[in-house]
Amino acid sequence: MMVKLSNRDFEDNEEVLEMIKRLHIPGYEHIRLDIGRAHEAEVFDSTTPRYPDTSQIENIKRWLSE
Repeated sequence: MMVKLSNRDFEDNEEVLEMIKRLHIPGYEHIRLDIGRAHEAEVFDSTTPRYPDTSQIENIKRWLSE
C-alpha cells in the first residue's frame, strides 16, 4: 500500500480517502457499506454524505441495529 501511495499509483484519490476513513474514524468501518442507503432513508442529513461525522455514524449504527 505504501508503495502505491509513494508512486501515486491510485487512479482516484477517493481510494486513499476511503482507506484513511476506514482506519481512523471510529465506527466508520461498521457502517461504510450502508451510508448511501441511510442517507436515502434520511437517517442523517448531510451535504457531504460520503463524509459522516461521529454523531451521524452513531445514528446510522442505531438505524442498522433496528
